[in-house]
Amino acid sequence: MTENEIQAMEESEKQRKVEVAALGEDAREFLGSPVGVYLWNKAQTEIDEATEVLIFLPSDSPGELMDARIKARVGLKFRIWIAEAIESGVISENQLRQQEMDEMV
Repeated sequence: MTENEIQAMEESEKQRKVEVAALGEDAREFLGSPVGVYLWNKAQTEIDEATEVLIFLPSDSPGELMDARIKARVGLKFRIWIAEAIESGVISENQLRQQEMDEMV
């Protein structure tokens, strides 16, 4: 691999980290917005309602049990995706800061 190819790969990786960091910041800002707060809370409500159905619904209602599982998964997945975006952004920001510090030495 040539020096130019190595440098291009390093720049590409750095750009990917910048994009992930920006996405994480966007997700954090979204979560702090009125729409983000509403959707975060709505997802939790869906999870709570589905959990209640799963706990108290008789086991002879397979269709309703499946619907409750799907409802819970959707709410849970939304919350996981937002949290992952924020976490990945923080990790990328830290890696970029570390790279900058390493380059200064």
